[in-house]
Amino acid sequence: MAIIYDEAQSIFHLQTQVSSYVMQVVWGKYLSHLYWGRRGEQYRGSRAIIWKDRGFAPNPDDTDRTFSLLMGNDVEPRRDFILANAGRISMLDV
Repeated sequence: MAIIYDEAQSIFHLQTQVSSYVMQVVWGKYLSHLYWGRRGEQYRGSRAIIWKDRGFAPNPDDTDRTFSLLMGNDVEPRRDFILANAGRISMLDV
Protein backbone atom coordinates (compact mmCIF):
# COMPACT_ATOMS: atom_id res chain seq x y z
CA MET A 1 0.00 0.00 0.00
CA ALA A 2 1.28 3.46 -0.90
CA ILE A 3 0.64 6.68 1.01
CA ILE A 4 1.23 9.81 -1.02
CA TYR A 5 1.20 13.23 0.69
CA ASP A 6 0.82 16.49 -1.23
CA GLU A 7 2.19 19.03 1.22
CA ALA A 8 1.11 22.08 -0.81
CA GLN A 9 -2.57 21.03 -0.66
CA SER A 10 -2.46 18.97 2.57
CA ILE A 11 -3.85 15.94 0.72
CA PHE A 12 -3.26 12.30 1.68
CA HIS A 13 -3.76 9.69 -1.05
CA LEU A 14 -3.82 6.09 0.16
CA GLN A 15 -3.49 3.49 -2.59
CA THR A 16 -4.00 -0.26 -2.53
CA GLN A 17 -3.70 -2.49 -5.57
CA VAL A 18 -7.36 -1.84 -6.44
CA SER A 19 -8.55 1.25 -4.57
CA SER A 20 -7.73 4.82 -3.61
CA TYR A 21 -8.78 6.85 -0.58
CA VAL A 22 -8.09 10.59 -0.67
CA MET A 23 -8.41 12.92 2.31
CA GLN A 24 -7.50 16.55 2.88
CA VAL A 25 -6.61 18.43 6.05
CA VAL A 26 -8.76 21.57 6.19
CA TRP A 27 -8.54 24.48 8.62
CA GLY A 28 -5.23 23.01 9.73
CA LYS A 29 -6.74 20.22 11.82
CA TYR A 30 -9.83 18.56 10.32
CA LEU A 31 -9.57 15.54 8.03
CA SER A 32 -12.07 15.74 5.16
CA HIS A 33 -13.05 12.91 2.79
CA LEU A 34 -12.47 13.67 -0.90
CA TYR A 35 -12.60 10.33 -2.71
CA TRP A 36 -12.88 6.61 -2.15
CA GLY A 37 -13.17 4.13 -5.00
CA ARG A 38 -11.32 2.55 -7.87
CA ARG A 39 -7.58 3.14 -7.76
CA GLY A 40 -6.32 6.30 -9.37
CA GLU A 41 -2.67 7.05 -9.93
CA GLN A 42 -3.03 10.74 -9.10
CA TYR A 43 -5.73 12.86 -7.45
CA ARG A 44 -6.56 15.78 -9.73
CA GLY A 45 -9.15 17.59 -7.63
CA SER A 46 -12.21 16.28 -9.44
CA ARG A 47 -14.05 15.72 -6.16
CA ALA A 48 -13.17 18.87 -4.27
CA ILE A 49 -15.01 19.89 -1.12
CA ILE A 50 -18.32 21.63 -1.76
CA TRP A 51 -18.53 24.66 0.50
CA LYS A 52 -22.17 25.55 1.14
CA ASP A 53 -24.35 26.61 4.04
CA ARG A 54 -24.75 23.70 6.44
CA GLY A 55 -26.91 25.37 9.05
CA PHE A 56 -28.31 22.18 10.58
CA ALA A 57 -24.88 20.67 11.18
CA PRO A 58 -22.45 21.48 14.00
CA ASN A 59 -20.00 24.09 12.83
CA PRO A 60 -16.63 24.48 14.58
CA ASP A 61 -16.70 28.21 13.77
CA ASP A 62 -19.99 29.98 14.54
CA THR A 63 -19.24 32.66 11.93
CA ASP A 64 -18.80 30.19 9.04
CA ARG A 65 -21.59 27.70 8.29
CA THR A 66 -19.92 26.30 5.15
CA PHE A 67 -17.93 23.69 7.04
CA SER A 68 -19.43 21.16 9.42
CA LEU A 69 -18.25 18.29 11.54
CA LEU A 70 -21.43 16.34 10.59
CA MET A 71 -21.55 14.79 14.02
CA GLY A 72 -21.01 16.52 17.30
CA ASN A 73 -22.28 16.75 20.81
CA ASP A 74 -25.79 17.95 19.88
CA VAL A 75 -27.05 14.71 18.34
CA GLU A 76 -30.49 14.72 19.98
CA PRO A 77 -31.91 17.83 18.18
CA ARG A 78 -30.81 16.46 14.77
CA ARG A 79 -32.26 13.05 15.59
CA ASP A 80 -35.58 14.65 16.58
CA PHE A 81 -35.64 16.74 13.39
CA ILE A 82 -34.95 13.70 11.20
CA LEU A 83 -37.58 11.58 12.93
CA ALA A 84 -40.16 14.37 12.68
CA ASN A 85 -39.55 15.11 9.00
CA ALA A 86 -38.25 11.91 7.38
CA GLY A 87 -41.72 10.83 6.21
CA ARG A 88 -42.13 14.03 4.17
CA ILE A 89 -39.02 13.50 2.00
CA SER A 90 -39.89 13.08 -1.66
CA MET A 91 -36.40 13.58 -3.13
CA LEU A 92 -33.04 13.21 -1.43
CA ASP A 93 -29.96 14.57 -3.16
CA VAL A 94 -26.84 13.51 -1.29
